[in-house]
Amino acid sequence: MGTVHITLFILSTMLFANCLFTEQPSDGVPPDEVKIGVLLEEDPSESEILALVLAAKYVNENPSILPFTKFSYFCSRISRQFDSFEYIQNVCRQVSKEIVTMVGPLSSQGVRASYPITSALHIPQIAILATDSLLSLHQTTFPYLMKMTSPDYIQSAVLVDLVEHFKWTRFAILTSHAEYGVNGLVREFHTMAVERDWSIVSVEQFWPTNNRSELDVTEQLMNIRSKGVRIVLLHCHALYANVVLRQAERLGMTGKGWAWIATDIVTTMPGLYDTNGTIPSFLLGMVGTRPSIGNGELAEVLHKYWNVYNGTFPIQPFVYHIFDAILAVAYALTEYFEDGLPWSPPNYTRKVCADEESLPWVHGSVLMQYLEQVSGPGTARYLNFTHTRTPAVTVYDIVNFKANGTIQVSTWRTKGDIDVNSSLITFMGATEEAPVDNDYDLSNTTLIITTILEEPFMMVRSDNTTGNDRFHGFCKDLLDKLQMALQFEYELELVPDGNFGSLDPETGEWNGMVRQLKEREVDWAVAPFTISYERQQTIDFTKPYLDLGLTILLGHEKKERRLFQFLEPFSTDLWIAIFVSMVACGVGVSLCSYFSPYGFHGMYIQRIDLSEQRSYSSRKLMSLPQAFWFAFASWTHQGAEYTPRCLSGRVVGGFWWLAVTVIIATYTANLAAYLTAARLNSGINSIDDLANSDIYFGTVADSQPQSFFEQSDSDPYRRMSSLMQAYDTLVDDSVAGINKVRNGKYAFIWDSAVLDYAASKPPCDVRTVGATFAKIGYGIGLQLNSPHTERVTLEILRLRQKGFIDKLNQKYFKGDCQNVGDGSTPGETTLNFHGMAGVFYCLFGGFAVGLLVVVIEWCWAAYRERRDHKQMTWCQAASRRAARTRDDFVETCLCCGMHPEDEITDRQTGTENGHTIPDYEYESPGLEECPLRSQLSIKSPNRQYRLNSCSFETTESIM
Repeated sequence: MGTVHITLFILSTMLFANCLFTEQPSDGVPPDEVKIGVLLEEDPSESEILALVLAAKYVNENPSILPFTKFSYFCSRISRQFDSFEYIQNVCRQVSKEIVTMVGPLSSQGVRASYPITSALHIPQIAILATDSLLSLHQTTFPYLMKMTSPDYIQSAVLVDLVEHFKWTRFAILTSHAEYGVNGLVREFHTMAVERDWSIVSVEQFWPTNNRSELDVTEQLMNIRSKGVRIVLLHCHALYANVVLRQAERLGMTGKGWAWIATDIVTTMPGLYDTNGTIPSFLLGMVGTRPSIGNGELAEVLHKYWNVYNGTFPIQPFVYHIFDAILAVAYALTEYFEDGLPWSPPNYTRKVCADEESLPWVHGSVLMQYLEQVSGPGTARYLNFTHTRTPAVTVYDIVNFKANGTIQVSTWRTKGDIDVNSSLITFMGATEEAPVDNDYDLSNTTLIITTILEEPFMMVRSDNTTGNDRFHGFCKDLLDKLQMALQFEYELELVPDGNFGSLDPETGEWNGMVRQLKEREVDWAVAPFTISYERQQTIDFTKPYLDLGLTILLGHEKKERRLFQFLEPFSTDLWIAIFVSMVACGVGVSLCSYFSPYGFHGMYIQRIDLSEQRSYSSRKLMSLPQAFWFAFASWTHQGAEYTPRCLSGRVVGGFWWLAVTVIIATYTANLAAYLTAARLNSGINSIDDLANSDIYFGTVADSQPQSFFEQSDSDPYRRMSSLMQAYDTLVDDSVAGINKVRNGKYAFIWDSAVLDYAASKPPCDVRTVGATFAKIGYGIGLQLNSPHTERVTLEILRLRQKGFIDKLNQKYFKGDCQNVGDGSTPGETTLNFHGMAGVFYCLFGGFAVGLLVVVIEWCWAAYRERRDHKQMTWCQAASRRAARTRDDFVETCLCCGMHPEDEITDRQTGTENGHTIPDYEYESPGLEECPLRSQLSIKSPNRQYRLNSCSFETTESIM
């Protein structure tokens, strides 16, 4: 056993020699001995044990402190890995030892686990290094807890002032998942940084391990490095900080241009480095915070004791806090006994935690009040406390790690009070100049950028432009926008082999732009560059500047054009049935009118008084032709001049109307459904349809879509990959694939953005079909762990938010061809002329038939006139009718078309065949204004017509 261990054994034996039996003192009489409990982590260092021994020795040897009482302690060791049950067990065991105060544990997590027991029993507890701000919110929250160190928000204020001094605004935080990490910087410092609009690029955390040699934080360190940040705040136990910084050194993160800021848990706890040796290289240049220690009146006493019992290693900062915790308990007990207050130690068994009837210690609350009022010399500082039972005065030192140890470069006392002596600081990489807070400043930097030709993303101008200006397109505009924002210069060049980048499974080598980035031949790759898992392992990508997927490009189907397509919603037999029904309706209405005594014809022929005068013309109002016209007009929803008069005819007509309503409504619905189905039925509407069709399909060889098909485990993608290889349908590039679609029976699978562009441009002979699949994104490629990745990503996100990417989409993807992407032929969303040509043919055919009927009527009227007037030939009759029509047309034109408003006056002028012959007089209002007014009289053997109207100065009589 070494000298130190022998010394500790002798001192411990002296302290516990009289601990076998303690007699209960009477009221007001100091006890012979008081004991405190101490909780330390497993395998505590020699410094921790020696601090306890020396503090107890000093108290017992000082006649002014507990002059009549022996001071001793009972120490328990707890696993470094947190186990709340283990804490509870040790506290219960120590309480059964009649301890009057609990000192420890060191961590905030341990204090939170043990405090409920001590608080329930009213046993004061002193936290040595617990800095969780929640433990210091208010004195009523933790009434039996005292802290020897200031809370985290104080140290966070120190760190904020330190960061502001160096004008850093962008950094990363690396912490452990233990209470040192979570409760410290992540909650306190992070809040203060956000208030100042600082950029915390990354917050990385790791899980502590029992064996620190098994700790691996490579992934977290690489994440920090890839973000381009060079200022790292480290907050974890010193044991883990040693491993973290050692691994950071291997990754090149402790050299020139880097700055590591460590908190007090790193700089004060044991395990950061061997205190007997030199400072390791990975610590050189680190800056840290440390509570100011060794300023108390008893610091020299501690140094003297330390040198006597152990002069081989320096005093660690936590030693001062342990020593001062023992002094604080001793000072409080001394005042308590001097005031002559009643005293009896806690008397609990080991089952105290299981006994619900255990009563609190009666003197605990009073002792706690004395602890709050402690005021006396200490080793780290003068001992006095605030109302929240934290140190009344907090002073922090800013230290810098150098080869010969740590040196103090500044002191912090209040917020904003920091003046770092920069001439004393040496940063990582043995540089005296403070590092910048990022490594993505691209000002005055010329980047080599590779690209690939792909419409509309990158195209070459047809003129003789040289340099970067010879390119244009979506990616060129995006690159110019990034250049304006980041202030860099660039040289744009095409990838030599014309490939995006694929991995050769046999050689394991990459080609295309991926190879250029991997071998650091270029800085960036700006193109329609698909982000994939395989590529992400070799190079870096920004966040996507465009989200898309794969889709299918096909040629337009040549559809059969049918003139009478509008008739197809109904079958032929249905049309025949409708026509027969219309004829039947006409026959039925005519028969009802003929036989019914109330019909037009039946009323005339079935009248009782044959002498009753009735117009003979009314008999013909519902003749068979008129009935057919009624049925046809009802079918077209137009209505005839006359409707059935009798009830029977109306019943027939009413049911015909009902049938017509249903027929037309059904036809309208079927026509809409028919046209919609015809438009959407394009044969291939999805990737499954294509896989099961007889159309050849393919994609670009050695491309990301090909990798997707090859690596997919689901159908039909894997089967389609085999078919592409079997039929050799892969093409060299997208241009070849699009041309192959135009030239033959071929489907091309490629990125939706490229194919949408091709389908939107003339000659509008290709189309995209189906929804996109295999969702992907286009990003900018960079070298692996490039410091530019994060900055370029942020700028891309800003451009997307500002709508710049949307403007580029409108500029390059809005073409002349419409309805791209729905699988339909352009223009098919609305019915075109070809689909309704038959309707117009029927319409104009009806016009032609109507004109033909007019000619026939004219000829028939002329024939009847010749028959009535034997002296007139048919030609003369037709000529006279033509003349009268001509004169009427001229009158209408000269008199402003007044005939539609003529009034007819019916006067009885004579009889013909026993019937009264009316005399018709046509009077037009406003004829007085007509400059050409005359009277045209047309006479016949039976009738005389007088027409008052505008006419030429002629009068013509027909004999």
